[in-house]
Amino acid sequence: MQIRAVWLEIIGILAGYFIFLLLGVAPCWGHAPESVTYKAFQFPDGLEPEIDGEFEDWSVVGPAYRIVSDDLRDLVGGSQPNDEDFYAKLMIGWSKTRNRLYFAAEVRDDIHQIDRAVGTAATAIFLDDAFQLFIDADHSGGQFANFSELSPEEQNNVNGTRASHFVLGGPPPDEDFFVSYSAASWYALPDGPYTQAALVHEGEIGGTSLTRYEVSLVPFDKIDVNAPFQSVEHSLRENEVVGFNV
Repeated sequence: MQIRAVWLEIIGILAGYFIFLLLGVAPCWGHAPESVTYKAFQFPDGLEPEIDGEFEDWSVVGPAYRIVSDDLRDLVGGSQPNDEDFYAKLMIGWSKTRNRLYFAAEVRDDIHQIDRAVGTAATAIFLDDAFQLFIDADHSGGQFANFSELSPEEQNNVNGTRASHFVLGGPPPDEDFFVSYSAASWYALPDGPYTQAALVHEGEIGGTSLTRYEVSLVPFDKIDVNAPFQSVEHSLRENEVVGFNV
């Protein structure tokens, strides 16, 4: 399994595709930088990580499977990230048996901003320092949101149905640190049957901090807002390409 990715902004945007490939290297087309690939790890049965914000169970993932700031570049300013200002490490894995994707990100920042008000996670969590994750499981280019030509009711029925958008932000001023921008409430649970999420923050708000974000999810090709049995689960397999942005 390989990761195809590109650093977009020094504030923490990573975009690209990953391909489930056990052996070999495939050329990378349709995104930049061309022909750059990163590996992701297939967890053996019984060694899948527990989603708790602690990364000891990711120790089976070797350095060759890690993406760090030095591997990436800022497409806005054109400079390499300054580790004293911002440093990120990302690991991505998957389980064929559990049909799950796993994401672990460790971020060190000289200023960790969390200033949203209580009860505003749905509308403001992405304005704070956060880990945002977009999944286009069938690599169809599915639209996540911004269906501005539709009525609010119609938008509610299509937001997040063809591709998924999750945000982890905190430490939160309330109990909400994990949001899915989909009207399907069953697909937005930090400890649910289809999604799990954890966040651990060390340091001080407004100062130097280390934050660990961890997510596990079952991917879907189509989300029905009413129930999972009306949705179309995506079956992960080797040699396929899955779109992601983080």
